[in-house]
Amino acid sequence: MRLLQPILSFALLCLLTIAVSVPVASAADPVKVTFQARIMEGAPPLKGDVQWAITPLDASGTPKQTLTKAAPELSLLPGRYRATATLGYVTASRDMTISAAGKQDIVLNGGFMRLAMIPDRKGKPINDPVRWQVYLYSKDGVDDKRKVTELTDPSPQLVLPVGYYVVRSKYQGIDAEMVAEVKLGILYKYTVVAYAGKIQLSAVDNKGRPVKSNIQWSVERAPKDATAKRTPVFTDSTANPQLLLGEGKYIVVARSGNLMGETPIEVKQFDLKAIKVQLKPQGGA
Repeated sequence: MRLLQPILSFALLCLLTIAVSVPVASAADPVKVTFQARIMEGAPPLKGDVQWAITPLDASGTPKQTLTKAAPELSLLPGRYRATATLGYVTASRDMTISAAGKQDIVLNGGFMRLAMIPDRKGKPINDPVRWQVYLYSKDGVDDKRKVTELTDPSPQLVLPVGYYVVRSKYQGIDAEMVAEVKLGILYKYTVVAYAGKIQLSAVDNKGRPVKSNIQWSVERAPKDATAKRTPVFTDSTANPQLLLGEGKYIVVARSGNLMGETPIEVKQFDLKAIKVQLKPQGGA
């Protein structure tokens, strides 16, 4: 018995040493969390870049992190957080409690809108930059306070909240407007048909000689009331500009120094016209 007692004591000491040397996981150790965004509930995670902001709601949480990535993996201390995802013009947030490694989803509840313009019913999409303005729809009409975005691009694709929008487009002498709907999780492709004709402008003096220097052009929509103010739809300072114009009646105005002239025109879809404006000294002299 006397021999066994030191052996047992030594064995217990060894076990105690082993127990002390094994690290114990702390409740405050960070865990790896992957964040994913979906355009709608049940859709696959988005593969393109998403703007993320992960904000702690507890003082002991990991400091706020912002990054742009499809599915970022972050090391977070356990606690409460607010995850915010932004894609295009859609932003969604969710509060969550992080206690273990895993994945967290944010559902954006948005849709897609792709825009393009063709000059006429038989035309191909315009590849030059088109100016687009997108507004939230209102039965009271377009209001700058409800403007979502303005951009210049031949064929932009936008991510927007579900709803109705007014889309205005401008290209050369074309001004168009339409109402477009964005549905949950769906890509809608909207094509503006401009119903346009093409015109080429030139100016001559009162003796029929070409005027090509220091010239300013203004194509103005002809008002129904001759006394009403005319609205310019196109301006240019080159000698012989070519442009597309939507169907309608216009007045082409040309100025060069003290010379001025104007010519009324009517444009129809598929037109191809050469417009010559005769300039005279201002005052009719």
